[in-house]
Amino acid sequence: MDIDEVKDKVNFELGAKISSFLVTPEKKVTRIREKTIPEELFRGVVDILAYNKAYIEVSYQIGSDKMTFDVPLTGKLLTIFVNPFLAANTCRNTSLGIDASHLIQDLIFNDEIVPHFLKFEAQVHYLSSEDLSQQEKLPYHGVNIKNYGSKGQVIGAALYLEAMAVKATEISLQKPKARNSWEQRITKKQSGRSQYKPDFNDRIQHLRENKIYPYKICSALHSLRKARNCAAHNFQVQAAVSSPNPFEHIEVTQNDQDFINNINIFIEQCREMYGEASKAYGKNIFKRYTDNLAGDLNKYTKIISVHQLGLQHSKELEDVFG
Repeated sequence: MDIDEVKDKVNFELGAKISSFLVTPEKKVTRIREKTIPEELFRGVVDILAYNKAYIEVSYQIGSDKMTFDVPLTGKLLTIFVNPFLAANTCRNTSLGIDASHLIQDLIFNDEIVPHFLKFEAQVHYLSSEDLSQQEKLPYHGVNIKNYGSKGQVIGAALYLEAMAVKATEISLQKPKARNSWEQRITKKQSGRSQYKPDFNDRIQHLRENKIYPYKICSALHSLRKARNCAAHNFQVQAAVSSPNPFEHIEVTQNDQDFINNINIFIEQCREMYGEASKAYGKNIFKRYTDNLAGDLNKYTKIISVHQLGLQHSKELEDVFG
């Protein structure tokens, strides 16, 4: 099971107990060490496990509000926890990631013995009879948004590149010809409206028409923009008669043909400009090509590329998204 599947069930506020276990040749399971940790450190360790897609085995105690899950200590996880900087890069903040790394090292390195798995013992959210009664009165319809990772990548990359297009547009307005062109475009679109806010499409067209960027780059930006729009807006309400499922339902999926078509066009345009994707990016050629495209845009915008260490969760977002 993926650890993301249980994160929303765990009551992090009560902390957890973590133990390291060794399986002997005689098939005896022996506890090596045990630590009790507070909420923030528990969240940090789970962040690292979730980011690195750790596999877990979960068990609940019937009639109890407790949960336990075991995490096999694979070579990948050992490598991450041995290096505090690797752990910090997949945690909500740098210092917490380093603390989590030291915690796990204390649990798994004892003389020359390396344990086989970690056991987490935590509390799940307990609903009183009053909570349950109130919950039953509220309308509820599950919204599953966890399976749209590719669309999320496209939305995120398009947002970043749109910001670069905004910066490029601002720089271009220093020249009278480009400034006049931009003012005419906005005035024309603002006709009959109280206020018009330029969008990504406006900026791409402005940058192409004023030869800030060549046609091929602007065309790739258009394809990315179209894929982003599909990712953000495409859905289908499936009627029972036209669906393999015997009920009406809403379908929002990565297997959206418009989305796939626009992404494939974007990839082919980038391949023509930048060649085959390097194996250094693994299977994620989308990441490689968006980085290449951002590099071309940055020849004009000259924005410093800042790689922020850690996942960086704020307390405000934690209160909303968990």
